[in-house]
Amino acid sequence: VFFTLSDERVLLYLTGDTALISDILSEKDESGKTLITRLTERLNSNKRTAALVNTITRISIDVMADSFETVDGVEITAETYENVKVGVTEVLNINKNDYKTEEKYVEAISDSLNSTFEDNGILLEKNVVDGMAQHVADNYSDAENLSDAEINDIILSYYNSYLETGAAPEASVQ
Repeated sequence: VFFTLSDERVLLYLTGDTALISDILSEKDESGKTLITRLTERLNSNKRTAALVNTITRISIDVMADSFETVDGVEITAETYENVKVGVTEVLNINKNDYKTEEKYVEAISDSLNSTFEDNGILLEKNVVDGMAQHVADNYSDAENLSDAEINDIILSYYNSYLETGAAPEASVQ
């Protein structure tokens, strides 16, 4: 994992322009997997290293904050990750059966995720959040609880959504 992070230039940008990390982590390899997917699969394959996915997810919160605009007066801190985790679990309160269409259900999830990120100072592009919401609808609509690994999966779906939607981060912080 360390060599992969080094080879893919992630370590280089951790202390520099973290906005470029979104691009790097969302790059697909010849098998069609993004770097973030390859890393998390590798880390999750061993129970001793699975906890490191939390660290990657924490770093991803910082990357999101650096890649997109932030909310004036809201500081991205160590608690931001924990606050986002709590907000992400609230999507389980959205009952698919309360909506006439799948589209309306996904829209409700998107609104909830968007509020979670915005409440924590991060403004993501709507199409990126919509992609993350679709990921939740496709994978967690029947879940009653979310493990830390599942919460991380939802947060890290940002990279696939970012890639699929072609969202260009504005790389500005207000």
